[in-house]
Amino acid sequence: MLNNKNKRIIVSSYEMITPLGKNAQETYENMILGHSGVSPIRRFDSSDIDVHYAGQVPDIQFTDHDIFTARELKNWFSPVISHSILTAYESVRKSGLNITEENSHRIAVTYSSAIGGLDAILLADQQYYASGTTPHPFTNVNVCLNLIAGKISMFFKTTGPIFSPVAACATGNVSVALGAMMIQQNLADVVICGAVDFPLVKSIVLSFSAMNGAYNTQKTDDRGYNAPHQISRPFSVDRKGFIISEGSACLILTSLEYAMKHNMNIEAEIKGLSLNSDGFHYVFPKTETTARCIEQAISDAQLNPEDISHINAHAASTKVGDANEIDALKTVWKDHFDKIPLSANKSQIGHTMGASSAIELILSILSLKNNMIYPTINYIPDHQFPLQNVFTDCREMKLNYVLNNSFGFGGTNCCVVVGKV
Repeated sequence: MLNNKNKRIIVSSYEMITPLGKNAQETYENMILGHSGVSPIRRFDSSDIDVHYAGQVPDIQFTDHDIFTARELKNWFSPVISHSILTAYESVRKSGLNITEENSHRIAVTYSSAIGGLDAILLADQQYYASGTTPHPFTNVNVCLNLIAGKISMFFKTTGPIFSPVAACATGNVSVALGAMMIQQNLADVVICGAVDFPLVKSIVLSFSAMNGAYNTQKTDDRGYNAPHQISRPFSVDRKGFIISEGSACLILTSLEYAMKHNMNIEAEIKGLSLNSDGFHYVFPKTETTARCIEQAISDAQLNPEDISHINAHAASTKVGDANEIDALKTVWKDHFDKIPLSANKSQIGHTMGASSAIELILSILSLKNNMIYPTINYIPDHQFPLQNVFTDCREMKLNYVLNNSFGFGGTNCCVVVGKV
């Protein structure tokens, strides 16, 4: 989809807030040390349910940042708003982009979410039925998914296109893909891309648990019992579903020509991307279409599968999803598959829902820049697909191109290939 190579799309800068850190650098350092961001739930009392662990971001004092006021934080109380604005602000600052009245109409925003501010409407519902309390007048605008991109646009006073694509767990990658296409189609010069999700509300957590998609068993013979760092285990024989997490991530996209002309920072290049759908089932993936999405992203980058140095897997830690992804990867790489290092970031961070692929894309860029393969912690081989290319410790390795996979409910798939500029 980036076949118009007259415009090379680069990532100028990025920032994220994850269960492993308040920023990208802190997250990266904890990743390579093999740390886990999963801990006992503190967002609500989980004593009466079967889900007790999650990935939670560090507490941030937003009033310590000059860009927030106490009144603004009181009105825009869903964490999806404050966290997305902070990551966008830091990303723009690091990019070297100077937003002015002259260029604001050429700056777009595709920052989105899978779940959005559902916490706001659920809180209003809870308060009303408990005491008849009238909802906060900003409740509905905190809920609106498009207000995530809208608030960022208002903050920077940009007047280019804004769009909040929703693609379940692939939302972050899709945000970047659409941003890249906007630049290719000359709809914008710069795009503020990203995704955010804060799903740790009891009813949301319970709903995922009821689907058997989320880890929800606390049997004493389980190695995760009283050991939260061991419960997120993609590809492992004893994987029991994804660990719900929260987080946000932003990436600034522009063309290489624009970045050089305006002295903007350059971190990596979006070499290729692909989007497709399974057209099959609302939660079960389909190997054929998953493999096609991977193949098309690599082809779009004008590469062959063996050119890929590293695969950053979606690897949600579900029985069916992980097996399908391995089948798809083997379909693409065949006998060469075991030679490509494979990692699963969710083993350390958990599943940050719509934000996951944006976070993992930034981690892919950091992996590329530092020639480093992250560990996949807690891995015990599954006899159905033992993996020789998954490492439980950090590995230094020369990297040229990294594939970042993302797949979501509804059969939505998006793969992105990043490379050095």
